[in-house]
Amino acid sequence: MGLEHFDTVLSFAVVMLLLSLQITILVQVVVAISGLRGWNLSWSLTQLLKQISPTLNLEGYTTKLSREILKHPALTHTWTLLGRRKATAIRPAELLRVLEDLAANPNSALDTAAKQAVAAALGKTVAGQTPELAEKAGEVVAALVTQFPSQAQAVQDAVAQVFQQKKQLEVEVTAWFDTVMDRSTERFILYTRWVTAVIAFALAFFLHVDSIRIFKHLSSSSDVRAKIVQHVDATVRQAGTALTETAKPKPLASDAIQAMTEDMEAKSDKDLLTRAPADLATRQAGQDWLKRNFTEPKLTSVLAAYETRFEAATVNRLKDLGVSLDTVKASIDQTGLQIFPQPIPHWKAYLGDSGLHFLGVVMTGLFLSLGAPFWFNALSQLAKLRPVLAGKVEAPKTEDQAS
Repeated sequence: MGLEHFDTVLSFAVVMLLLSLQITILVQVVVAISGLRGWNLSWSLTQLLKQISPTLNLEGYTTKLSREILKHPALTHTWTLLGRRKATAIRPAELLRVLEDLAANPNSALDTAAKQAVAAALGKTVAGQTPELAEKAGEVVAALVTQFPSQAQAVQDAVAQVFQQKKQLEVEVTAWFDTVMDRSTERFILYTRWVTAVIAFALAFFLHVDSIRIFKHLSSSSDVRAKIVQHVDATVRQAGTALTETAKPKPLASDAIQAMTEDMEAKSDKDLLTRAPADLATRQAGQDWLKRNFTEPKLTSVLAAYETRFEAATVNRLKDLGVSLDTVKASIDQTGLQIFPQPIPHWKAYLGDSGLHFLGVVMTGLFLSLGAPFWFNALSQLAKLRPVLAGKVEAPKTEDQAS
């Protein structure tokens, strides 16, 4: 492969990386707006309840239960046009507490039959502190205390823990929670890949981004190629920063809590908010911290202010990512390469040119569906290979000149 052909491939990878980064931001926006995390968690809870329902007689209520659990006011305070937004995270202990409230609260959305089923499930226990076992525990404690009289209290506590009564629902949830949530993560990743593919093809077809046309332009224009190659190192650095920013959990919850100091009137509340940890990344993490530090009736207004600030922090986050990508895009614009045809052709353009334009757009959709991490890794490897290839190409010329 000649150096000019290698530079063509290198330049094409730069273009695909730029477009893929733009799609990454669009995917994050879609996920945030659609509540995909909440819907995925709802599916996961349904699977968890189905797994444990045969022994707890919850068949027929799993879907409704999962929906009402994630809409519980203790887990979410955000509203949308379709109602209360589903929570995006939950812990086993929170799940059990919410189930207890749904069964006992007369204002919960569950019907009478569902409440009775949940209450019955909560009432079932595994082998524990029955009278027989209590007598047995006393015998064990008496025998051990004679052997370890100086540690009598520790012996009693240890035996009590062994013979402690536990709810069967708690045991089942503990046993299956992590397994189901691992599958939930895999499912969410799969969904985001599908969202990426859909947005990639939509962008390619709407803007007529033709990979064949772009590749031909790069292969025939040495000036454009040279300018893009000059910006490869800078593009890799900027793209790496953008990908890191999108991948790492930014402490949006901590930022939102700090911004809430403007909403508080009491100095004691302001001082308390300033002591919030600096590593709270998720909406749920921020809610949990506020619940531990504020009580009713103030907690309700505090959580409402937090939701507003968290949404604003999310919007600012997306703007910051857009600025990072604008820096990368500006370097490409300086090369004179036209990625999007101007003006945008009519849809009938897909019918002409023997279908070549249609094929080029389909290829663009496929390329962009691979995702920004793929093109970033490809570009990084190509950038490392170019000096080696350039040295091999230039070596014979140096020998000729010397002879």
